[in-house]
Amino acid sequence: MTKRSLVFALGLLAALTASQARADIISTLYSTGVNNAHALLPGFAPDTHYVMATGSSDGTTGLTPFAVPNGGFPIPPWVSNTSTAQWITPRLPEGVNGAYNYTTTFSLAGLDPTTAKITGNLTADDQVVGVLLNGVAVAPAITTPDVGYASVFAFSITSGFVGGTNTLEFLTMNNHNIVTGLFVDMTGTANAIIPEPASMALLGIGLSGLFAFRRFRGRASAA
Repeated sequence: MTKRSLVFALGLLAALTASQARADIISTLYSTGVNNAHALLPGFAPDTHYVMATGSSDGTTGLTPFAVPNGGFPIPPWVSNTSTAQWITPRLPEGVNGAYNYTTTFSLAGLDPTTAKITGNLTADDQVVGVLLNGVAVAPAITTPDVGYASVFAFSITSGFVGGTNTLEFLTMNNHNIVTGLFVDMTGTANAIIPEPASMALLGIGLSGLFAFRRFRGRASAA
């Protein structure tokens, strides 16, 4: 094989490999208040994708929060649910001020964590004071203003992911002795990982095609 032929084969492999690298939806990442199919839960049904994390200011630690439907207290003044996410809360009403932390997990199995990204909107009663990915604070910090629950705020996470299971924790603060809640409407994507055997198979296909082309051209010249 000539140097030019080798360059051609490697270029073909690169092109084929690039065509296989695609951004897949992270199907195990769930917005608040949805079921396993990402459809809205019935009103006041438990959201088993989330759990109240250690550090909550009352007895809610370890509890499963539940979905609050549109028209259910306190919507409004909480911003309305969307077609893809609902508010969740551990208890209504909740008169104890302090921290209320919501944790969810998702998997990047078969996906490249260096290409993962999460985007969406969030808000809380009374405010989001931080977001942790795998126990590390997301940078730049994701926060919302006190009594910001009548609006949603855009956010994105582009680093800090690991292969396999990831943990996402939303840190909120109840400041006004009434209720606490969290709303997160988000999606995530990451490129699929191409197994090494598949890459070798692509190289084999590329080289086979090259040899077949050279043989055909050689026969055509002889004729």
